Amino acid sequence: MKRNLSGIFFRSGSDNIVFEELSTKEKKIILSNKSREWIEDLAIQLSNTISRIGDELDVVVGDDYESM
Repeated sequence: MKRNLSGIFFRSGSDNIVFEELSTKEKKIILSNKSREWIEDLAIQLSNTISRIGDELDVVVGDDYESM
């Protein structure tokens, strides 16, 4: 199932595919050719996606992190 959650697309063969749907090997190849700043931006975008999904579905896992 293609969910297109992050909106971060890459070319894989003749298709565009979102980062989270790439194989681990494909992800490693992409990351090996990117700058530290680019990888930091990717991590921020992916964390924003996780937060948005959690907010939309009202998902909370584990202890209350705000008490840290």
